[in-house]
Amino acid sequence: IGLRQLTLFLSACWRITDEGVQALANKMPPGLEHLDLVFTRCSQVTDAGAAYLARRLPSDLRSLEVFFRSCNKLTDESIKALAEHLPVCLESLELDFEDCPRLGGFSVKALATKLPPALREVRINLSRTSLVHSAGSPGDIFTSHADLKQWVEDHAQELIFTPLQEPV
Repeated sequence: IGLRQLTLFLSACWRITDEGVQALANKMPPGLEHLDLVFTRCSQVTDAGAAYLARRLPSDLRSLEVFFRSCNKLTDESIKALAEHLPVCLESLELDFEDCPRLGGFSVKALATKLPPALREVRINLSRTSLVHSAGSPGDIFTSHADLKQWVEDHAQELIFTPLQEPV
C-alpha cells in the first residue's frame, strides 16, 4: 500500500519555479487519494507550471486542495488547465486564487462546465481577481457546484467581456 495523502506547504518559496512544480508533479505517487498543495506567494510559478501539475494529477484522487494565492503570474490558463484535468472520481475540491489579478471570467466558465460528476464539495476563492472586481461575486467564494454554475449564469454577459487586467 502506497502513500494515500500528501500535503506540501511551499508558501513564500519565491525560488520555486515551473521546473520545481514539474519535478513535484513527476514524483506524485500512484494511488494518491488526497492532495493538498500550497503555493501561496510563489511568485515564479506561471501557467506552464500550473498546467503541468494539472496534467499529472493522479487519476484516483478523491480530494484536491490547491492554493495559488498571490501568484501574480497566473492567468485564466491555469484554471482552465485544472478544469480540463480534474479526475473523474474527485469528490472534494478547493481552489484558492485570491489576489491573482490576471484571472478573468473565461476560466470560471470552463471550470463550471468541467466539474466532475462525483464532486460533492467545492470551494473556490477568487477574491481580489479581475473577475471579482468586474462581476462582483457575493463573498468572492463559491461553496457548491450549484453556486458556481448559478453565478456563471447570472454574470454570463459580464464574463464574456471581462478583460484581463495587468498585475498591479
